[in-house]
Amino acid sequence: MDRNLLLALQTLFYDRLGLAMDLANAFDSLDQLRQDLTAYWHERGLSPALLGKISPSLMAFNIDQEHTVLSQKGIHYITLADPGYPPLLKELSDPPLALFYQGNSALLT
Repeated sequence: MDRNLLLALQTLFYDRLGLAMDLANAFDSLDQLRQDLTAYWHERGLSPALLGKISPSLMAFNIDQEHTVLSQKGIHYITLADPGYPPLLKELSDPPLALFYQGNSALLT
């Protein structure tokens, strides 16, 4: 799984982790998700109203700006795809795709 994709999905869909995980499993990158989201959505018969709500946010999301803001605030993140992600969290049915932290990441495990 792509770290940038996971960061974007966690940031945008923190309140819809099931949906975020489905999208993370279906797409290899943030660019691919942006390109193929509408077709994916329609193929699965998902709500057009929900697509209308999430698509603008997804298209406007700037991964470089997100990295800059996190860095300026001294915030780091670890994704579900990273080796240091806490193993017990991986066992959840809808684990967070990214964890944000300040300080020592070794304390997460």
